[in-house]
Amino acid sequence: MDKQSNSTTVPTLSISAVKMSSREIAELTGKEHRNVKRDIEKMLADLSEDALKFERIYLDSMNREQTEYLLDRDHTENLLMGYSPVLRRAVLARMREMEALLAEPRVPTTAEALAQVFLMVADSQRREAQQDAFNAKMVERVHLVEQSAALPAKPQNTESRSEVRKRMNRKYSLSEPIVDTVLDHTVRNSALRHGQERP
Repeated sequence: MDKQSNSTTVPTLSISAVKMSSREIAELTGKEHRNVKRDIEKMLADLSEDALKFERIYLDSMNREQTEYLLDRDHTENLLMGYSPVLRRAVLARMREMEALLAEPRVPTTAEALAQVFLMVADSQRREAQQDAFNAKMVERVHLVEQSAALPAKPQNTESRSEVRKRMNRKYSLSEPIVDTVLDHTVRNSALRHGQERP
C-alpha cells in the first residue's frame, strides 16, 4: 500500500481531462468562431458522432447565451489536420501547456487552504441546520399526535389504526413503525393519567 503524504495537495487531474474550446481554437488560429464551429460540426458528422455531447452554453459580452464546443486532444488534433502547419502548432502548443499544468500536483496556497476550510465549515453548518430543522419538525409532528387523547371505547366515525397510519403518512410523511410507536406511547400515557395502566 502506498504511503500518503501528510502535506495537503491538490488532486492531480488526468491529462485526458484537458479540453480545448472552439472559442480558444478560434482565438489561437485567428479564425472566426462561427467558422471553427462549422469545421467542428462537419468533422463530428464525418465521424458519426453526436455534436450535442461536445456542446456547451456560455454567455457572451452582451450576456446572451451562445454555443461553443469542447474538444479533447484526439478531436482537437483531428480538427487541426485540415488547418495549416502554423495554426496546428499554435493550438497544440497551447494544449501542451494545459496538460503540463495538470501533470504535477501542487501544494495549495495559504489562501486556497483557508478557503477550503471555510467551505467545509460552511457546509457542515448548513448540514447541521438542516438536521436541526428536520428534528424540530419531527418533534412537532410527534407532539401533535400525542395531543390526541386515547378513548376507552371507539366512538362512531373514528379511524382504525391502519387508517391513522395512512393519514399520518400522507399528512406528515411518518412511516408506519413511527406512527405505531407514537400511538402506543399515547395510549400508555392516557392510561396512566386515568389509572388504567395494565401489566
